[in-house]
Amino acid sequence: MAVTAKRLCTGDVGSGSIGTLYTAPASTRTVVRQVALCNTTAGALTVDVYLVLSGGSATAATQVLKAYSVAAGATVEPPGLAGQVIEAGGSLRAQASGAGLTCIASGSEIA
Repeated sequence: MAVTAKRLCTGDVGSGSIGTLYTAPASTRTVVRQVALCNTTAGALTVDVYLVLSGGSATAATQVLKAYSVAAGATVEPPGLAGQVIEAGGSLRAQASGAGLTCIASGSEIA
């Protein structure tokens, strides 16, 4: 069993639709270690975050954060994400209320 520390995602969360930030590779389980959200705008933004099983979709049943507020210019580590497991083919997905919210997540892939 190989364990590889890895940057899971870096970049804009996006708004308008739910986007995929990370998908666990086949035959790999991923443990989320840390997620940082940074609001680069002059106004507060909210974000919805989902942990979706392979073949599933982002619904209330897979939602981890709902309308989580990130203040203008703030960087936060939202609760409920560190330690979560993403099974093979599963994904970390999110949607922000507007442009300017970035996400950096790291974790360990176990193959």
